[in-house]
Amino acid sequence: MLNPAVKDFLNSVDIWTLSTVGKNGPHAVPLRFHTVLEDGTLVIARMFLDASVENIEANSKVCVTAGAMPENGMPQGFRVEGTAKVVTEGPLAETFAGHLNFLRSKGLPAIGGVVVVTPEKVVNVAPGPHLRQVM
Repeated sequence: MLNPAVKDFLNSVDIWTLSTVGKNGPHAVPLRFHTVLEDGTLVIARMFLDASVENIEANSKVCVTAGAMPENGMPQGFRVEGTAKVVTEGPLAETFAGHLNFLRSKGLPAIGGVVVVTPEKVVNVAPGPHLRQVM
């Protein structure tokens, strides 16, 4: 679903934002520990995401946004709309937990699995001629 340019961009950006909607309305949270798999699936560490997880369990539709201002001064950004699920066991959750074990030495809790987002639509959100273009 993700073209290579979008995938490379997402993997290069430090902070993504995960947006969900629940009984208390919209909820958005910045994310630091994330990746894009080869097949274009987004994977997010489940750390401090209690409200997001509660929302996903009630409504699996989510939005992930990421933006950057490269050295050339041309803003870049994408909105990935899709369906999320929480995975607490299995190879993906274990691999992610292993990569983030160093955080426990800093006093942070172990991750409680991952949030997996299957992209359904990708939209360019950077100002310019391709604004709102569906990728």
